[in-house]
Amino acid sequence: MKAVILAAGASTRCYPLTLSRPKPLLPLANTPILLRTIAMLDGLVDGIIVVAGYKAELLKESIRELSSDAHIEVVLQDEPKGTGHALLQAKDACAEDTGEFILVLNGDDLFARADLQALLVTTKSDARPGAAILVQEVPAAEKHRFGMVRAKEGILVALEEKPPQQGGAELATEPGSAYTGAAILPSSVFTLLESLEPSPRGELELTDALLALNKTRPISVVTGFGWLPLAYPWDLLVANRAVMGAMVEDLTISPEAEIENGATIKGPVAIGKGTRVLAGSYIEGPVMIGEDCLIGPNCYLRPWTCIGDDCHIGQAVELKSTLVFDQTNIAHLSYVGDSIIGEGVNLGAGTIVANLRHDGGTVKSMVRGKLVDTGLRKFGAVIGDNAKVGIHTSILPGRRLWPQTHTRPAQVVERDIMPEGGA
Repeated sequence: MKAVILAAGASTRCYPLTLSRPKPLLPLANTPILLRTIAMLDGLVDGIIVVAGYKAELLKESIRELSSDAHIEVVLQDEPKGTGHALLQAKDACAEDTGEFILVLNGDDLFARADLQALLVTTKSDARPGAAILVQEVPAAEKHRFGMVRAKEGILVALEEKPPQQGGAELATEPGSAYTGAAILPSSVFTLLESLEPSPRGELELTDALLALNKTRPISVVTGFGWLPLAYPWDLLVANRAVMGAMVEDLTISPEAEIENGATIKGPVAIGKGTRVLAGSYIEGPVMIGEDCLIGPNCYLRPWTCIGDDCHIGQAVELKSTLVFDQTNIAHLSYVGDSIIGEGVNLGAGTIVANLRHDGGTVKSMVRGKLVDTGLRKFGAVIGDNAKVGIHTSILPGRRLWPQTHTRPAQVVERDIMPEGGA
């Protein structure tokens, strides 16, 4: 059986991070999402087909650099015409496979290996269904974000794509089963997709194919527990904590790292080769630090912080639950909490990224021109690649800075900083 990973979308909800890269290449615990998925599929499938579109060359380059025995093929979706259209681009690559089924999953979410194994088991049962989908329970407040599934005795009855947020008492209070985007589909799904009419959005939807398939063949519903959907930038912080939490026993300090006398390391910490941790630095794990970094002196790295390669974290800097991408400099006397800092960013001395509202309410952030509640009491900023932040800049919770933008010294960032026409 082959796996088809859908990784073609532009992911505008994750701007400004995805202005520079496709979402499947966003790092979690210093490894891109897509490469984690490819590694997780090892031993489960015979080959992998990645459907690329937006910034496809970056995906191809990342896969070329991957040290893996897996057979991986990249196919292109030239135009964004929906998930069904994306899957259709893998038809020729799947034609070489004589298997009856294919595994399909989204390339910008995280899945648990055990959940996919449970999904694959359905193809080997005596009462083998026509297809199978993976679902996971989500709270009532999140139901409007996903396609919601109703099943009876483990067989799909209905699939409603993103039900409205307003509804009756049941919709408001009851959790539900969300379709995760992972499915076992018959090879005949390509013929079905070619016969489908576009949706009102003018796209071929994979969910429409599932509904059409369900009219002729039973679709088994498998409930999982390890799916982590990554729709918004702040979802990366939640997912990073989950990934690091699963790795704590494997976090190690490279023998080629240099830890000066007077530095303190507590708890599980990973430090890459060539990295120097200077005296007075206090690192409280779980923390991950990449290769060839300079840390300190006298900085404080708090739990769930993850720093990429070739970074400089300066004198008396404090980082808390923050993702720092490669080649970023955070200068002395700065504080950054619960934030995502892109690649090649420079935060000038004395930068403060606030992560908590005065009223204790949840932080809100702009997405596609609308204010979205993150659901988090603590959330800082999202700063795009190669942004430059002037000394003594203060950034309010939930604000975004576009790639290559800058702030003035002592500026208070009360609104997103983006080029004219940004969203």
